[in-house]
Amino acid sequence: MIDFIWIIIGLFVVFGFTLAYIDNQQSKKRWTKLTKIVYFASILLTAIFLRFSLIWLLFTHSAPLVKTVEYIPVSNIQKELPIYSKTTTDLTRINLNKKQLIVFYKIGCPYCNAAHETIQKEIKYLPKNEVHFVEVNSKAGRFLTKEFHVEEAHTILVYKRQKDNALKFEESLVLNTKDGKQIFIADTQNIIDAIHFFKSIKS
Repeated sequence: MIDFIWIIIGLFVVFGFTLAYIDNQQSKKRWTKLTKIVYFASILLTAIFLRFSLIWLLFTHSAPLVKTVEYIPVSNIQKELPIYSKTTTDLTRINLNKKQLIVFYKIGCPYCNAAHETIQKEIKYLPKNEVHFVEVNSKAGRFLTKEFHVEEAHTILVYKRQKDNALKFEESLVLNTKDGKQIFIADTQNIIDAIHFFKSIKS
């Protein structure tokens, strides 16, 4: 399944090619081969730039631009990153007088990318005001990772209203293949354990 940005890009490309075809048919002078190549190339380059811009605007604008480039070819970015506007960047939104589930992530982190889809499924029915996605390089992320000694970006923190009672769970793990490649996968059991532990805490 592709993300909604690819759908926008697809519609843009179809629209551009349709205009090119109509213009070519109505023109007194048919386009040369070079003109077609230049026109089509400009459409494709504009489409790539449009995807880059939308990814940066909606998902990655808290990170260096080079990190956005990594996500351009991704088929479904929503499986790897939360929409930035739905993440927690302001500490005042995290009520440390109540239980909280904090999902840390880092843009460009393959461990975090691998775990995101599974985490989204598991937290679907949890109270939204008790669950927070926090990018580790954001202001809130820098404070919380230091406060709770979070060393890895791919970490779920379950907070029990007391700093000393906060437990950390790794979100994902890496498998090494026979040919030396690394495959990053969600640690589903760890994620489920974190959710169950969170649910077991009285509000």
